[in-house]
Amino acid sequence: MGLTGPDPVLAAHSDAGSGRRRLAAWDRPLASADGNCHHEVLRLASAACIWQPAIDAGTAAEDIVTGALDEVGMTQGGNPFWKRRRLANLLREHRQRSGLNLEEAASALYCSPTKISRLETGQRPANPRDVRDLCVLYRVADAQREEMMALAVAGRQPGWWEAYEVPEIQGRYLGLEAEAGSIRDYKSSMVSGLLQTEDYAYAVTAGYFLPVDPLVVRRLTDARMQRQQIIFGRSPLPRMHFLLDEAVLHRRVGTAEVMAGQLGHMVEVAAFPEATIQVVPFSAGAHAGMETTFAILDFADKEAASIVHVEDVFGDIQLERPHEIERSAQVFDRVAAVALDAEQSIDLLLAMQARYQETVGEDG
Repeated sequence: MGLTGPDPVLAAHSDAGSGRRRLAAWDRPLASADGNCHHEVLRLASAACIWQPAIDAGTAAEDIVTGALDEVGMTQGGNPFWKRRRLANLLREHRQRSGLNLEEAASALYCSPTKISRLETGQRPANPRDVRDLCVLYRVADAQREEMMALAVAGRQPGWWEAYEVPEIQGRYLGLEAEAGSIRDYKSSMVSGLLQTEDYAYAVTAGYFLPVDPLVVRRLTDARMQRQQIIFGRSPLPRMHFLLDEAVLHRRVGTAEVMAGQLGHMVEVAAFPEATIQVVPFSAGAHAGMETTFAILDFADKEAASIVHVEDVFGDIQLERPHEIERSAQVFDRVAAVALDAEQSIDLLLAMQARYQETVGEDG
């Protein structure tokens, strides 16, 4: 499978709609003495990071790159943030096993402790050369070193969301969400992005922009639909628990027809064994989640720490400290405790859908 082949996610957003994508930065054609075109490819087969020419040209070179990325479950247009996070955990783990602190590791690499710290948080893509040097310093075994080098390469690839110009922190969340084994989402003012119909998503997105830029709204709406395809296309599906305030059902976003379709869609999603939808009724009164909206991601990989994503009009934030995760889980559980149960929530969704259907066509 070559790097220039069609990609179901990015095809519509590639160069001038042609379906072509640029070759990776480490796959560049070189003229050779025998007149044949070779490709210089980052080979990960050895413990060290070295450049070697592939045999002959084109397909062979691309297969080497694709094969290396496939080893860590990553190809172009995939999920770089998850790979960066995995690599960051491994770097921190091996440094601690080696008995070195941040200052000692930095001194050995002639860099600042801040750089080592950043590599261990995974916020930025790691340079494969730095990863190679750290693996040598930490005396990482060959097999693990090869995996870490592949993760470094994969972590520098574009995520699918970049084609939609999604802000970086939201892109990071989308990348992690796609790997989550459990998604707990609480919304107090609008339907969760994973539950939104296309019409509702377009209407709610348009509400953020004054004046409305149809191109931006369309692009971000398409990104939200792509996000849903990724999550609901997984097998098995992640466990999903959605909490939403009753006010969300009453706030008309778009037309009555849009709202009727949105509520009907949530009823359909609630039929999935992996999905639970609960509505927090007005009768619940004051509760723990009144002033916030957030999502909690948990991962099947026990070495991967949970994260909390908090949405705010002034900018989203992500929390990863254990006490932040614990506090957020407590709030979620307290809100769920005062919400209607799943069956009662579906009944309310259906009742509200019927009310909207009665007024379809009466929108001003």
